[in-house]
Amino acid sequence: MKKIFSSDDSKEKVYEDFSQLLGDNKEILYIPFARKYEESDAYEDDIKSKFGCVSINQIKTIKSVKDIAEEDLSKYGAIYIDDGNVYKLLFELKVNGGLDAFKKYADNGGIICGVGAGALCLADDVKLISNEDENKVGLIDTKGFNFVDAQQMIDTYSSYPLGIIFKGENDMEEREVKPFTMWRHFKGSRAMVITVANHSETGESLVVYRCMDNNGNTNHKDGIYARPISMFLSEVDHEKYPDVTQKYRFEEIKD
Repeated sequence: MKKIFSSDDSKEKVYEDFSQLLGDNKEILYIPFARKYEESDAYEDDIKSKFGCVSINQIKTIKSVKDIAEEDLSKYGAIYIDDGNVYKLLFELKVNGGLDAFKKYADNGGIICGVGAGALCLADDVKLISNEDENKVGLIDTKGFNFVDAQQMIDTYSSYPLGIIFKGENDMEEREVKPFTMWRHFKGSRAMVITVANHSETGESLVVYRCMDNNGNTNHKDGIYARPISMFLSEVDHEKYPDVTQKYRFEEIKD
């Protein structure tokens, strides 16, 4: 469903990989939420200068997360999330459903490039890896995009990567989650989907399901749970679980 195209602790390498990956569609949506608002214009010029050599047609800056709802994200070749304070960035993305909109964009094959704070927010939980930024916005829910495992970031880099390029692969439509369908967790338990709901604050799509036949290998007991649909349909981390043969975290039981 998704893959990390490039990750590096060198911004120059990330810019190079990013330029090569864009293909024919060079239009970029630039997200400067992590920075101070008065800084965003200067950094937009900086980004334009870095990608000027690859003839990017246009770089559009979104200065308010409210404007994301009015954008047709599918027309952009990539979304570029800039550096700054990761808590401010994640707060801005969560307030009006920007996080969920970007997840859907990635799930449909979109490219997201995160640099600094933009890279950190691609992790499952930013508080595990962001020990330098101050949480001035009082963000309580520190869960990020869940495209990258935070522990994997810690194990791979001495501090954290300066840049990560994430490219989704569009198989979400082929694996539609419907109510009253039965799914198998890769550790063996079954899950009956009750419904797909929307988070009241962030708009994120959540799969509400009943966990059944728990054999003690999963992290929660039998009961009713909610999980982001992107995580529900995500691939198994086969580096972490090398003996698992199932491809996805949950796979539908059709027999």
